[in-house]
Amino acid sequence: DIASELQAGRGFVLLRGLPTADVAADILGTIFYGIGTCLGTCVSQSAAGDRLGHVVDRGSRDRYYTAGGPIEFHVDPVDVVGLLCLRPALSGGQSRIVSSGAVHNIMLEERPDLLDILYRGFHCSRKGHGQPTTDWRVPVFARGRDGLESYLLPLTIVQAEQDGYVLTDAEREAIAFVQAVAGRPGVCLDMDFRPGDIQFLSNRVIFHGRTDYEDSPDPACKRHLLRLWLMMADWPPPPERMQLHTRTDRAGGGVMTASSAPAGSSG
Repeated sequence: DIASELQAGRGFVLLRGLPTADVAADILGTIFYGIGTCLGTCVSQSAAGDRLGHVVDRGSRDRYYTAGGPIEFHVDPVDVVGLLCLRPALSGGQSRIVSSGAVHNIMLEERPDLLDILYRGFHCSRKGHGQPTTDWRVPVFARGRDGLESYLLPLTIVQAEQDGYVLTDAEREAIAFVQAVAGRPGVCLDMDFRPGDIQFLSNRVIFHGRTDYEDSPDPACKRHLLRLWLMMADWPPPPERMQLHTRTDRAGGGVMTASSAPAGSSG
């Protein structure tokens, strides 16, 4: 039922009720990973090969899942992302999700000129994955086999500017307008995370972000989620230009680990 909802339904699911009290984090991680394998293939989320990621503020701004504070709307470069809440923030830190199709249709009505820019796409940095910036433009919206699909990673677009792919004023406006539309009341949905909550999202049709939050000053009590990246074997491949990585972990997705990269490769 969850797989069907992700592929052909709302594109998101929240499971509530996994007991976490007095259960060790590694046991919860094993349970979460096991649930993930019932849906798809778990793949690596970085060149370090972490197939079970830890979403916690580590003071790094190179990747979304290592930074604290609010996070802009984006997708992860796999079919499905899963999150398990081990510890919520002291306050705030809500998951923000929005239908990328709804954002597309609002832009089509209000600013079709900016929508054309998003169909053309942007060069995207892959330094967080041990690969060079794409030499092709990755579209934010494209037609897939089963309808409209989306891909949005603003952080990588900004990082690509450091490699000489400078954005025009119109491109900056298009990115900003996507964020503004996605964050409108009545367009996006904010979801609280309680300990034991599990969220699965389809990256093909859902943008997700995070509200600002107050974290615990105690490192052992920081907001902490576990993350899975899943590839779905029975889903059609995304549009070719939306495939960010040329070297993948397995099942056509994820990040090849540094130790697995061919000798002499860029990574």
